[in-house]
Amino acid sequence: MNNKRELTSGSEKTFCDAVNRDADLRIYTEFRYNEHIDTSSDDNDLISEVSEFHETVLIEKTWVAGIMTQRQPISLPDKFGPRPSMSFFLYNQNGEQAIARPYLDGLSSKDIHVPSSIDSHPDMPKYHLQTAWDTNTNVPSSNFVYDFEKFKYYVKDD
Repeated sequence: MNNKRELTSGSEKTFCDAVNRDADLRIYTEFRYNEHIDTSSDDNDLISEVSEFHETVLIEKTWVAGIMTQRQPISLPDKFGPRPSMSFFLYNQNGEQAIARPYLDGLSSKDIHVPSSIDSHPDMPKYHLQTAWDTNTNVPSSNFVYDFEKFKYYVKDD
Protein backbone atom coordinates (compact mmCIF):
# COMPACT_ATOMS: atom_id res chain seq x y z
CA MET A 1 0.00 0.00 0.00
CA ASN A 2 1.07 3.56 -0.46
CA ASN A 3 0.93 6.23 2.27
CA LYS A 4 -2.79 6.72 1.58
CA ARG A 5 -3.37 2.98 2.20
CA GLU A 6 -4.25 2.35 -1.44
CA LEU A 7 -3.35 -1.07 -2.81
CA THR A 8 -0.39 -0.71 -5.19
CA SER A 9 0.43 -4.38 -5.80
CA GLY A 10 -0.66 -7.81 -4.74
CA SER A 11 -4.12 -9.22 -4.35
CA GLU A 12 -6.50 -9.22 -1.39
CA LYS A 13 -7.74 -12.69 -2.41
CA THR A 14 -4.20 -14.09 -2.59
CA PHE A 15 -3.47 -12.53 0.82
CA CYS A 16 -6.60 -14.04 2.39
CA ASP A 17 -5.91 -17.43 0.78
CA ALA A 18 -2.36 -17.45 2.20
CA VAL A 19 -3.56 -16.62 5.73
CA ASN A 20 -6.24 -19.31 5.34
CA ARG A 21 -3.34 -21.76 4.79
CA ASP A 22 -1.78 -20.61 8.10
CA ALA A 23 0.81 -18.30 6.51
CA ASP A 24 3.12 -16.30 8.74
CA LEU A 25 2.35 -12.58 8.57
CA ARG A 26 4.89 -9.76 8.74
CA ILE A 27 4.21 -6.10 8.05
CA TYR A 28 6.91 -3.73 6.86
CA THR A 29 6.50 0.00 7.50
CA GLU A 30 8.60 3.10 7.05
CA PHE A 31 8.20 6.34 8.99
CA ARG A 32 10.20 9.41 9.95
CA TYR A 33 11.72 9.30 13.44
CA ASN A 34 10.61 12.84 14.34
CA GLU A 35 7.09 12.26 13.03
CA HIS A 36 6.39 9.03 14.89
CA ILE A 37 8.85 8.27 17.71
CA ASP A 38 10.01 11.62 19.12
CA THR A 39 8.14 14.58 17.65
CA SER A 40 10.39 17.06 19.47
CA SER A 41 13.50 15.72 17.74
CA ASP A 42 15.28 17.23 14.73
CA ASP A 43 16.13 13.70 13.56
CA ASN A 44 14.32 13.18 10.25
CA ASP A 45 15.80 9.72 9.58
CA LEU A 46 13.62 7.20 7.81
CA ILE A 47 13.00 4.21 10.08
CA SER A 48 12.24 0.80 8.60
CA GLU A 49 10.38 -1.64 10.83
CA VAL A 50 9.18 -5.19 10.34
CA SER A 51 6.52 -6.35 12.81
CA GLU A 52 5.54 -9.93 13.54
CA PHE A 53 1.93 -10.93 14.02
CA HIS A 54 1.84 -14.18 15.96
CA GLU A 55 -1.94 -14.03 16.02
CA THR A 56 -3.84 -13.67 12.75
CA VAL A 57 -7.53 -13.89 12.06
CA LEU A 58 -9.40 -14.52 8.84
CA ILE A 59 -13.04 -13.47 8.90
CA GLU A 60 -15.35 -15.26 6.48
CA LYS A 61 -12.29 -15.98 4.29
CA THR A 62 -12.36 -12.39 3.01
CA TRP A 63 -10.77 -10.19 5.72
CA VAL A 64 -7.40 -10.49 7.46
CA ALA A 65 -6.21 -8.85 10.65
CA GLY A 66 -3.00 -9.43 12.59
CA ILE A 67 -2.43 -8.81 16.29
CA MET A 68 0.92 -8.03 17.91
CA THR A 69 0.97 -10.05 21.11
CA GLN A 70 4.46 -9.31 22.46
CA ARG A 71 5.02 -5.56 22.33
CA GLN A 72 5.70 -3.13 25.17
CA PRO A 73 5.53 0.66 24.81
CA ILE A 74 8.81 2.56 25.01
CA SER A 75 9.99 6.01 26.02
CA LEU A 76 13.22 6.60 24.17
CA PRO A 77 16.08 6.65 24.58
CA ASP A 78 16.39 4.17 27.43
CA LYS A 79 13.21 2.99 29.09
CA PHE A 80 9.74 1.57 28.73
CA GLY A 81 6.58 3.68 29.02
CA PRO A 82 5.61 5.54 32.20
CA ARG A 83 3.54 2.59 33.48
CA PRO A 84 4.18 -1.14 32.94
CA SER A 85 1.85 -2.23 30.17
CA MET A 86 1.51 -4.14 26.94
CA SER A 87 0.66 -2.72 23.52
CA PHE A 88 -1.63 -5.06 21.62
CA PHE A 89 -1.73 -3.56 18.13
CA LEU A 90 -4.18 -4.82 15.54
CA TYR A 91 -3.54 -4.16 11.85
CA ASN A 92 -6.39 -4.71 9.39
CA GLN A 93 -5.72 -5.63 5.79
CA ASN A 94 -6.78 -2.12 4.72
CA GLY A 95 -4.19 -0.46 6.97
CA GLU A 96 -6.60 0.64 9.70
CA GLN A 97 -5.22 -0.09 13.15
CA ALA A 98 -6.23 -0.41 16.77
CA ILE A 99 -4.46 -0.65 20.10
CA ALA A 100 -5.42 -2.04 23.49
CA ARG A 101 -3.10 -1.04 26.33
CA PRO A 102 -3.62 -3.13 29.48
CA TYR A 103 -1.68 -1.63 32.38
CA LEU A 104 0.05 -4.15 34.63
CA ASP A 105 0.96 -2.06 37.69
CA GLY A 106 -2.00 -3.03 39.88
CA LEU A 107 -3.36 0.50 40.29
CA SER A 108 -7.12 0.64 40.54
CA SER A 109 -9.03 2.81 38.08
CA LYS A 110 -9.86 5.29 40.84
CA ASP A 111 -6.12 5.89 41.36
CA ILE A 112 -5.52 6.72 37.71
CA HIS A 113 -5.52 10.40 36.81
CA VAL A 114 -5.68 10.63 33.03
CA PRO A 115 -7.70 12.79 30.65
CA SER A 116 -11.19 11.56 29.85
CA SER A 117 -10.22 10.99 26.21
CA ILE A 118 -7.09 9.88 24.44
CA ASP A 119 -4.94 12.73 23.15
CA SER A 120 -5.31 13.05 19.40
CA HIS A 121 -1.57 13.86 19.11
CA PRO A 122 -1.68 17.21 17.28
CA ASP A 123 2.13 17.01 17.01
CA MET A 124 1.70 13.86 14.88
CA PRO A 125 -0.15 14.95 11.71
CA LYS A 126 0.09 11.45 10.20
CA TYR A 127 -1.78 9.93 13.17
CA HIS A 128 -5.57 9.96 12.82
CA LEU A 129 -7.57 8.89 15.87
CA GLN A 130 -10.93 7.40 14.89
CA THR A 131 -12.47 6.20 18.16
CA ALA A 132 -11.39 5.66 21.77
CA TRP A 133 -12.81 3.68 24.68
CA ASP A 134 -12.21 3.22 28.41
CA THR A 135 -9.63 6.01 28.66
CA ASN A 136 -9.99 6.25 32.45
CA THR A 137 -9.45 2.55 33.08
CA ASN A 138 -6.55 0.11 33.19
CA VAL A 139 -7.41 -1.05 29.66
CA PRO A 140 -7.83 1.89 27.26
CA SER A 141 -8.19 1.17 23.56
CA SER A 142 -8.57 3.08 20.33
CA ASN A 143 -8.92 2.76 16.57
CA PHE A 144 -6.66 4.88 14.39
CA VAL A 145 -4.76 5.20 11.14
CA TYR A 146 -1.12 6.15 10.77
CA ASP A 147 0.01 7.31 7.34
CA PHE A 148 3.25 5.33 7.00
CA GLU A 149 5.65 6.22 4.18
CA LYS A 150 5.51 2.56 3.09
CA PHE A 151 3.19 -0.19 4.23
CA LYS A 152 3.82 -3.73 2.95
CA TYR A 153 2.29 -7.04 3.94
CA TYR A 154 4.39 -10.20 3.64
CA VAL A 155 3.13 -13.74 4.02
CA LYS A 156 5.09 -16.96 3.99
CA ASP A 157 3.08 -20.11 3.58
CA ASP A 158 5.47 -22.68 2.14
